[in-house]
Amino acid sequence: MTGRTRQAARLLAGGTLGLAVVAGGALHPGRAADRIPVADVFEITIPTDGGEGVAHYEGAIHGAYRTPDATVLYWSIRAAEDSGAPLRTVFEHEDVDLVGGVLADPRTLDVLLPLRDDARCLCTEAGDLDPSQDPHTFQVMYTSFPAVPAGTTAIDVDVDGRGTIVAGVPVSDILPTGPQVERASVVMGQGWPAAPTTEQVGQVGARDPLDLVGRSGAGDGSVTTEGTGADRLVRFDADVLFAFDRSDLSAEAQAVLDDAIAEIEAAGELGRLEVVGHTDGQGTADYNQRLSVARAQTVADSLREALGEDLEVTVEGRGWDEPIATNDTEEGRAQNRRVTISYETASGTEGDR
Repeated sequence: MTGRTRQAARLLAGGTLGLAVVAGGALHPGRAADRIPVADVFEITIPTDGGEGVAHYEGAIHGAYRTPDATVLYWSIRAAEDSGAPLRTVFEHEDVDLVGGVLADPRTLDVLLPLRDDARCLCTEAGDLDPSQDPHTFQVMYTSFPAVPAGTTAIDVDVDGRGTIVAGVPVSDILPTGPQVERASVVMGQGWPAAPTTEQVGQVGARDPLDLVGRSGAGDGSVTTEGTGADRLVRFDADVLFAFDRSDLSAEAQAVLDDAIAEIEAAGELGRLEVVGHTDGQGTADYNQRLSVARAQTVADSLREALGEDLEVTVEGRGWDEPIATNDTEEGRAQNRRVTISYETASGTEGDR
């Protein structure tokens, strides 16, 4: 999604619940009868063809809606015009968990998980997609979560399981205008996937929520830890590790990394460790790609030195392709400059750090 598209869509959203229509496959202002709620927009970029290519997807979060027994989140997605991959690719990509959790109560930091069990999910899955539909047309999906607390008026949505968050999605007591369609995906403008019935919710037990550990490391929030147990993510703001435009560690960086190394060591024998670098949207794509790789390599070298030279470490740079905040402000750009570490213990327990 281009910066102009993102900016226009956010103007439609107005920071809360905006209105838009579909025309020519894109979001535009329109007549009241045709309007579709848009809370915010997002984009997802994934590697394809063994890393030789990339696929771009554009999406929108429409809103969250209370039913008697659940919370239904409506969202839409399409393949970008410059992307040749089908929608099914992003659903099935191993690094992507589409709309996999919502933070409903910042006081408890509980992340609600979709209503699913071994047999079914009350949500849109890859098998629900209609292969005859144009992948460049927005298709509306749904994901059902346990009922949010009565006093909750907005939720934060984890869009892709990789740190892309849409914050402040309004929660409504009234389902959106338009027909409820007995399909799990619907072309935008033709209705909404039907909300689950009381019987369907009763057949799929709610899973225990995840607890966000919150902020750790630097007191200013430059190191963020989320999750509990083996399912954790620690995100380092690049500014605490590196000086501007540099890929060598800053004076403060080693102390921050030492804390992460201690926690990784406490997790037990490691089977895999991956370091990924990210940049903001300034400069050129090629330069940012090289910088993200160089920074990830520097962190990986530091971890290998501490944890053992025989440790298998995978290094990847994703440049500016996976922003978690706007690049229109310095605060947002600072959030996008980051390095993440993921690992798997020898016993197969996986976590993200």
